Amino acid sequence: MPSLAHITHFFAANATVTQESVFELQYNINVTNSQAYNWQPSSNGGVGWVTPTPAVATLLLNTAVSGNRNSLILTQTTGGVTRYFGNLYYRTAGTDPIYLIRIAELYLIRAEALAQLNDLAGATRDLNAVRSRAGLTGTTATTQANLILAIESENRLEFAFEDHRWYDLIRTGRAGTILGISDPNKLLLPIPYAQLLIDPNLSQNPGY
Repeated sequence: MPSLAHITHFFAANATVTQESVFELQYNINVTNSQAYNWQPSSNGGVGWVTPTPAVATLLLNTAVSGNRNSLILTQTTGGVTRYFGNLYYRTAGTDPIYLIRIAELYLIRAEALAQLNDLAGATRDLNAVRSRAGLTGTTATTQANLILAIESENRLEFAFEDHRWYDLIRTGRAGTILGISDPNKLLLPIPYAQLLIDPNLSQNPGY
């Protein structure tokens, strides 16, 4: 895979189609992306109703943990109240691309697969490629279990605003524990009734 060494802040400075992108959706002033409008504060021309949780903001602002990914968070304090805004989408003209697949994701997918195969050296190499790009030192995880958790944590930071977290936790069977969901049926969505009618081999998910 391409090196991550020179790919920093892939979303910054109005960049598009960098080496980081495997697949991204392009927008322009005629076909616009509304994400920045929804994410950014009013001072930046947005309405700021889609905001990160304080837990995610705290992690990203801690550069010892997130490295240079702290640039994903915009902090604004008004009247003694601090609010956090996601800064992945910020272009007031609505020309932000949507990042669907990035090189960092491929590194972390391979890292997790190698860790599951107990190839700890290979998994560590791929994990550290992403950490190094973020300006961090190598992982301290040395066991298979700890390395898998370290990869999970790296995914949480690297893709904080790219809708990966839920699927990562579902895939690893940790959603119930991490998110405090005691009813396993809530980890699944119902299969649409129309699809059940079309395909008699489908069975509805439990609880629906």
